[in-house]
Amino acid sequence: MQRRNLFDPASGNFASTGSMGTARTGHKAVLLQDGTALVVGGFDSSGPALALAELFNANGGSFVGTGSLTTGRGSHTATLLNDGRVLVTVGVDTSGTALATAELYQ
Repeated sequence: MQRRNLFDPASGNFASTGSMGTARTGHKAVLLQDGTALVVGGFDSSGPALALAELFNANGGSFVGTGSLTTGRGSHTATLLNDGRVLVTVGVDTSGTALATAELYQ
């Protein structure tokens, strides 16, 4: 399969790609070991913290839904661990309350 370039460093231009299933802000994106990117959490346009996660495949230029967080959170961290899992920690919930919890995406 031919790889699609979303950013062409030679021209300095971005190319359009697929749209996320849910628009969001305050989310995190992490490049996974298989070349896909995990987009997790954030806030939707009306404010609630999202528990939703999506995977982006650059080869196909598409987003697909994947597992959800237990707790909706935004302004959090997401870190790729050596074993391929993603550690999602802290952030805030819909009411702006600071979270002291962590979750793992496998």
